[in-house]
Amino acid sequence: MDDDATDRKLIRRFTERSNLDVTIEEAPTLSVMADLMGESSFDVIMVDYNLSEGDGLDALNMIQNNKNNKNAAVIMISGQDQTALAVSAFRQGCSDFLNKNELSTEALNHVMTTVMARKDTRRYFNPFGSKDFQNAVEHAVLKALESASVQDAIAAGCKAAANQSAGIGFDQQNAEQVQHFVADFLEEPDFHFNTYTRNPS
Repeated sequence: MDDDATDRKLIRRFTERSNLDVTIEEAPTLSVMADLMGESSFDVIMVDYNLSEGDGLDALNMIQNNKNNKNAAVIMISGQDQTALAVSAFRQGCSDFLNKNELSTEALNHVMTTVMARKDTRRYFNPFGSKDFQNAVEHAVLKALESASVQDAIAAGCKAAANQSAGIGFDQQNAEQVQHFVADFLEEPDFHFNTYTRNPS
């Protein structure tokens, strides 16, 4: 994603000269990038920081909030050696940072290979977002909720929480309502999983 046609052409030429097996899509504006992300999922997205509308961090935010591409590796590119910008980009989830003045076939090959290796490593060692893992957790939770002792523990926890809140009482009737709720939940469960990748410190 770069609003400079000359720079886009240069990046394409360097990438095509590398030994990477890639398909390239170009976006001259944030709106075009948004359209492309609505249609396709990308492994790597390269973003120029200096844009005529917004900046590279705005593009990064768009990528992170796009359901098709929120897991894409993002490489930020800038025409200046901006250490503070690079730090900010990394903190906000950017995968790597390149100085546009140092672009070459070798540099692009190295950075793209590196970010893809990191992405594959995270995918391998972080199974929590997979459907199989979520199904296994759902099955385990449902089995646990079938236990009378677990239901009693949930009711006891609700009682303790209620007793700590001013003006809220918790009696046997409340406990029975909680247990009925758990029983109803077992008949028609509705799980929603939120997953994230923790950045290394």
